[in-house]
Amino acid sequence: MNGSNQGIIIGNKYLVDKLIETGGCGTVYQVTDCLTGNILALKMCNENDEESKRRFAREVRLMERLDHENVMSILDYNLEEEPQYFVMPLAKCSLEDKIDKLKENPQIALRYFREACKGIKAIHDAGEVHRDIKPHNFLISEDERVLVTDLGIGKFEQRDTMTLTTTHQTMGTLEYLPPESFNSSREMDNRSDIYQLGKTLYNILTGTSPATIDEKLIPTGFGYIILKATRNNPNDRFQSVDDLLEALDNVSSLIDPKKNPSGSFESLLSEINRNFEEGIYEEQKVEELLHLMFMFENDSKLFLDFFDMIPLKLLKKMVINETINFEKIIEVYSEIICNLGYYDIPFEYAETIARRMKIVYLNTKKVDLKVSALKSILISSVSLNRFAAMDTFIELLLDVRDIDEIIAVNGLLIKEKVHFKMVAKDIKREDLNPAFRAIWDSVVNNS
Repeated sequence: MNGSNQGIIIGNKYLVDKLIETGGCGTVYQVTDCLTGNILALKMCNENDEESKRRFAREVRLMERLDHENVMSILDYNLEEEPQYFVMPLAKCSLEDKIDKLKENPQIALRYFREACKGIKAIHDAGEVHRDIKPHNFLISEDERVLVTDLGIGKFEQRDTMTLTTTHQTMGTLEYLPPESFNSSREMDNRSDIYQLGKTLYNILTGTSPATIDEKLIPTGFGYIILKATRNNPNDRFQSVDDLLEALDNVSSLIDPKKNPSGSFESLLSEINRNFEEGIYEEQKVEELLHLMFMFENDSKLFLDFFDMIPLKLLKKMVINETINFEKIIEVYSEIICNLGYYDIPFEYAETIARRMKIVYLNTKKVDLKVSALKSILISSVSLNRFAAMDTFIELLLDVRDIDEIIAVNGLLIKEKVHFKMVAKDIKREDLNPAFRAIWDSVVNNS
């Protein structure tokens, strides 16, 4: 049999609808059960040599032994005559097919990965080793369960060994193979699967090949897990899937914004700033940081704490980069500052606001952001009666030159003339832009 074999009936029972894929361990078809009408998947042995048949039979025996919700089940099989085949439920896709989406949604990626780990744990608990773990070999069922498949090179008896080709290439997928696989398959054990799980986690979280692990691409919090799982020495890795899952749960809890918002923010900010100090500005991670801030915009104290953690040099770069989300962050910040109850706030906090908003004012090209920055400085400096912060406001006000900015700032002074009155007396009228002198006259001469 060759080609797509569409329309062929296998085993006098299964009508081939279409070819799904052809690999080293077999060819998989979508088939219809002629007796029930059910749509299924059928895997057929590719080769007629004894080693291929033995390996195919091994896969059937292994799948038949296991009964776990995260291991592909076997519905029917034929090992007695050619073609050898087995039948299993038809999956929607593989984990590999979802990588482009998963790298943008780590929470879903982790849910899938946990289920994949549970499937591998079931294999280990049965005294077996998979030896070919990669996203392609985890299928997604119709009910969104992850199912471990392709157990054809699994080792589940002491006498089983990994076959080498004449070119000395180890069976398995090169970029996922642990170092010990290149010496002797007898050295491969559960920790070899741990290595491949680490590579799989890297792949689905970063969307890049795991042939070389680039620590800078690893999402915050997962560097330790991936690097430990993929140590060259098996003794330095997690020693069981349970250990890996425990570490994963601990990290997930720490980086879950709802469970640990400050820890999540600090961890991500630390990573962004560390790379920024090395000359790398990661726009995507900055956007993740801003998204995390938006989650707590209704918690004024937490939002301000987050904003105040951003190092000044990094803040300047964020201003210059001027994304829509950053503009929204400044709008939220300004609204909070202008509606903040200042009774229990240290007076010196006005300088913190002034220092940060001065960076925004001087580095943005957006008039609205300049006005928001000035408004925040004005209101906080007057509310906390801090002359140093007032001086910052005056310094920036006297430097206004652009016509659009003049118009917008004049509107701010009119609207906030009660606050402006408190600083206007320290400004010389002749130093002001002529456009601001009318409001200055209004508040100073009527005092």
